[in-house]
Amino acid sequence: MVCFFHFIWHEDNFGSLLPAESTIKQIGYYGHHGVNVFFVISGFVIPLAMYYGKYKIEYFVKFISKRMVRLHPPFIASMLLYGVMEYFYWLKGGYVIIYDWGRIAHNFFLTAKIFNESWFQDVYWTLAIELQYYLVIALIFPIIIHQKKWISNAGILIMLALCFFFGHDQKHYFFFHTPVFMFGVVLFLHHIKRINTFELAVFTFYSMWLIYYEITPACVIAALGTGICIYAVKWRSKFLEWSGQLSYSLYLTHAFSGGQLLYYFAHHAVTLWQKVGLIVTSVAISIGFAYLFYRMIEVPSVNWSQKIRYKKTA
Repeated sequence: MVCFFHFIWHEDNFGSLLPAESTIKQIGYYGHHGVNVFFVISGFVIPLAMYYGKYKIEYFVKFISKRMVRLHPPFIASMLLYGVMEYFYWLKGGYVIIYDWGRIAHNFFLTAKIFNESWFQDVYWTLAIELQYYLVIALIFPIIIHQKKWISNAGILIMLALCFFFGHDQKHYFFFHTPVFMFGVVLFLHHIKRINTFELAVFTFYSMWLIYYEITPACVIAALGTGICIYAVKWRSKFLEWSGQLSYSLYLTHAFSGGQLLYYFAHHAVTLWQKVGLIVTSVAISIGFAYLFYRMIEVPSVNWSQKIRYKKTA
């Protein structure tokens, strides 16, 4: 969804790939809500893994280390790709090359927007939110699964309400997105039978109300649709599982691979069919490059992260 959104809304020095009134462009705009789909899934999956891993607060450092080892090597590799690409564009343009070490450091630590630095690639902002989420969930997990239900429920309500203190100009902070993530957490709690169906309905209504008024109405559809799929859909597909494995690599590299194809050829596409064909080709190339990146870079990081365990088991 996000990949199609970026390609359909491609703009360069020659203008937009598709005109503003294009139906394809208007539909493609909603692809950016793939980010919110991901946030709900992450809200569900991460605490589920922590629950089955018997996470405790004393494992905080190991948990964060495990997530960093899983995600950071591919992220650093993609950052190097974009850095090299930017370097050659500077050379081509005859510019003086200046190494902005502050920008490099804040990209590396995913704090760029907090310190008003620019990303090497705009998609990194969602990874920064995800890292903030890991830090928060590692701290509050013992609260949200507390045996005393009023403590658990109070923790959820407080987390949901935090979005009131963060506006749209602060979406680079995790707390702006708490209703989306916490909706996934609520689904997790119902999945492990810590809350009943009535409580699920109440928390869902409250989450959707906050998303509607604090984020966007379209985000409600994305979040609720994802929740329904998690809750009700049992259908499985090998192709979707395969593409799911590639999703992180595709997220990191699609602007480098398919995005560059668009950069060089978008102004040559004249007819609608040529433009659609270019978008589809760009997506196909992005998936192919993501597969190579996944096999070469991401798989080793997955294996490294699996070696980090909370405690030794028999």
